[in-house]
Amino acid sequence: MRLDRAKFPECLIEAIAPLDAHLLLIGQGELEEALHRLIARLGVGDRVEFIPRVPNSEIQTYYQKADVFAMATYYEGFCIPVLEAMAAGLPVVASSTAPIPEVLGGTGLIVNNEPAAFTRALASLQQDPERCRDLGTAARKRAEDLDGKLMEEREAKLLEVLMDGRQDELEDLLSDSRKFVN
Repeated sequence: MRLDRAKFPECLIEAIAPLDAHLLLIGQGELEEALHRLIARLGVGDRVEFIPRVPNSEIQTYYQKADVFAMATYYEGFCIPVLEAMAAGLPVVASSTAPIPEVLGGTGLIVNNEPAAFTRALASLQQDPERCRDLGTAARKRAEDLDGKLMEEREAKLLEVLMDGRQDELEDLLSDSRKFVN
């Protein structure tokens, strides 16, 4: 995760403040200093850890150690970290920023992009380990069913429609999440 304004990492820090939870933020960015000040102000320094970067060959280790994956963001592309967390069988709590809900396909908790919403969602998973496991299992199944070839075909079709200015087809393409899945 980049620690910048588009990613909204302060939301997750504020969200865990009232919880008995540990937050690991992997990444660097312009907000690092401000995030450290927020952590000090909230008194959660013993529960928030920063790791500047992790080699791709080691990222799976971090997913395996986690109980939940959370993503607060104002902007996303396809969001590979969400897909990685799903493939690792983690329950996902994420903001409703497109295309995250489409990628999750109903297998995670989608919340408003605000700390209180993340706090409620994370607390609900802490209180219900069975639901936590079920969401992780569903997320993993969804990740296995996502078809890269279909996604590439959809992207090519989207570019074609955009370049040809076929606005009527554009809405259909953007709203049809089933095209990601076998």
